[in-house]
Amino acid sequence: MAKSRPTQRQIAEEAGVSRTTVSLVLNDVPDAHISPETRQRIFDAARRLNYYPDATARRLVSGKTRTIALVWHRGPDLTYRDAFLPGILQGITHAARHYGYYVIFRPIETDEPDDSYIELARGRHTDGLVLSGPRSDDADLLDLYRDGFPLVLQGQLPGTDIPSVDVDNVRGAMAAVRHLLALNHSRIGMVTNAPLTYVSSRQRLEGYRQALEQADILYNEDLVQCGNFDEESGYAAMEALLTLDEPPTALVVASDM
Repeated sequence: MAKSRPTQRQIAEEAGVSRTTVSLVLNDVPDAHISPETRQRIFDAARRLNYYPDATARRLVSGKTRTIALVWHRGPDLTYRDAFLPGILQGITHAARHYGYYVIFRPIETDEPDDSYIELARGRHTDGLVLSGPRSDDADLLDLYRDGFPLVLQGQLPGTDIPSVDVDNVRGAMAAVRHLLALNHSRIGMVTNAPLTYVSSRQRLEGYRQALEQADILYNEDLVQCGNFDEESGYAAMEALLTLDEPPTALVVASDM
């Protein structure tokens, strides 16, 4: 026979408080005026009794899921080739755990609409989103932010004030081109990391263009090919550049993923 699950009433007796106080603390009810000492006493009692709050009941009381969703704009096949993903997941999970949250990982399948992640927010399956690889044509993302849903972008969306964490894509690409210029290359090609609807891809292309212009070299669109987050697209892009009548003598590749 399964061992009976400890109850909040037992925790209340163990901690010397009311059952209502236990419920307010364990369900993390906002604006509950309970001292830190009492909260700690309740947590200690729950731990001694091996009590774990029921997630469904907790959500009904607090209105929170206690989850944050990481949305990845790549299908599983591409996602799990990404060398950066483990570190990103580790960092987000560590920070979320510190505040008592769990992480939902949601890669977008290749045959899904790009806005399929919106259901996570609109359906209240999560309390906030970390969105990797924002797209400039994602109107649903802007609507979600205007409605006040908590969002952080891994990447950025120029022209908005959505909180974001990103590298300087423009300056990074410029540094790569300048390195090749210093090696006396002037016919420099580029393979982007993604289609140009992705902000990071467009910014890296802009850095490439700016560095060429500063060196008085005309931008030549024949020397630019778009990747799509995978080895196959990178191979096709390189093949297209190498079969030109006058191929580039050097290449900036915007991603090694």
